[in-house]
Amino acid sequence: MVAEIRMVAFEGGEIRPLDMQIRRRVETEYGFLDFGRMNRQRIRHCSAWAGLIALKIIRIILLPIAGLWAFAVPVLSDGCSYGVLEGRWQSVLEVGSARLPLVLTVRNICRDDPLITVDSPSQGAYGIAGNPVHSEKQPTLFFPSIGAYLFIQSVTTEAQDTLSGRWLQGGLSTPLQWTPNPEEKKDAEPSANVGTIERINRLPLTVKSSDGVLLEGEITLPAGYDRVQTGVVLISGTGPQDLDGRMFEYTPFKSLASAFARQGIATVRFNDRGVNGSEGDYWHTHLEQLADDVLSAKSRLLDHADRIFFVGHSEGGLVGALAANKDQAPDLAGLVLLATPPFDYETTLVTQVKNILASANSNEHQIDEAVAAQREAVDIIRKISDADQRETEITKLLIDKGGKSPSAAQLEARVAASEGFRSRIESDPPEIFRTLKKPTLIILGLEDRQIPVSDSMGFYSDLIGSDPSKDGWTLCSFGGLNHFLKSSPTHASKVEDIDGDVVRVVLGWIMEETVC
Repeated sequence: MVAEIRMVAFEGGEIRPLDMQIRRRVETEYGFLDFGRMNRQRIRHCSAWAGLIALKIIRIILLPIAGLWAFAVPVLSDGCSYGVLEGRWQSVLEVGSARLPLVLTVRNICRDDPLITVDSPSQGAYGIAGNPVHSEKQPTLFFPSIGAYLFIQSVTTEAQDTLSGRWLQGGLSTPLQWTPNPEEKKDAEPSANVGTIERINRLPLTVKSSDGVLLEGEITLPAGYDRVQTGVVLISGTGPQDLDGRMFEYTPFKSLASAFARQGIATVRFNDRGVNGSEGDYWHTHLEQLADDVLSAKSRLLDHADRIFFVGHSEGGLVGALAANKDQAPDLAGLVLLATPPFDYETTLVTQVKNILASANSNEHQIDEAVAAQREAVDIIRKISDADQRETEITKLLIDKGGKSPSAAQLEARVAASEGFRSRIESDPPEIFRTLKKPTLIILGLEDRQIPVSDSMGFYSDLIGSDPSKDGWTLCSFGGLNHFLKSSPTHASKVEDIDGDVVRVVLGWIMEETVC
């Protein structure tokens, strides 16, 4: 599906929108030649739970639902002029009294597999994917999920590199100066690797789900072992993710698999539906089917381990609990819930909207309006059974109350109106956790801004205290850690691994040695 866009052109230092009827003239005059096609193999996860609506006054970086699309583009000409953009750049977008730091990452831009993302750390928005507009006259980057363009006007490549450009989004057109954002060094094996076994093996694995869909996966084992006592299935959060749980250079699932293998634990992880070599379409998949995917992965892991644990991050914990409620077999030894909220999706979505707008210095009235619009969107999803009608209504809502361009609104509405997302809105997480009988470790970061942390702690504490079947449950909280269970204030944008103490607690609990 070709991404729908709104053409713009640069003229005399000003940005002006262009009617699609004069596109042919623009292609000749300004050099816009082609736009990439959506590539579901290069999806980047942004946030486990993302809001739908922001006020028109907040027309800057806004998360679409649950994940952000990345785009692949055709190879540029051999004389690619975009190469000067390679690297990481930082700038500050000023809107009224709000100052929003931005981080731009550009990789492989002159190849056929470019990676272009922008972060807005203060709003909790990471991995907003873009693609280069093929222009012979002016380097331009387009971020379709937020309807934004970055026009590069000049590049200085002396002792201190700088990019001078202009940011266009909605009714905002403002100059931006970009300077290098230092690269953080990444050790060969990051802090999650706390074990004692020096060598590990990673082997390809195919998981066949209950509906026949084939999922591309990998099993990680201690070197020299084909079978061990304990195995773990890693379960990703909301949005299509690869088997590493990749966010920029941050690969938490790969790191966890290495840490587990060094303690003699086997791990299976797999690409979500529609990602890389996995078949299917993630957003057309119900939660129940995602749980079946986990059970199918468990069946494969039983060829290499005697007892199995499910370890899920964010929504992955809910999917793991749903799978555990379907499978009461004794070989399922327990679950680990990493930053998993126990509430319905509307509650969590509203929490995120509030936190995003509060970080942008929105006032109480603006936040209340955004929350009301968010609830209206959820109401549409819940009440309208026809997917096309849902998409139409949500698109209109995003344009009227979210300040979105028609193209950006349609992209977001397509996900929100999907059957997969509707299955989440209709789900009952509190009941799923009340029904769960398996031993469970719950880990929450007290600096998490993606979920209602205090209320989550209260829910889990009350459940453990009032239900005798929860005797095998343990609740741990970590000060200073965010939704990714990292101490970095920039979340996944820094090459910093999942907190080592969290990994030690998980390993200790699985091995029945220690708790927090």
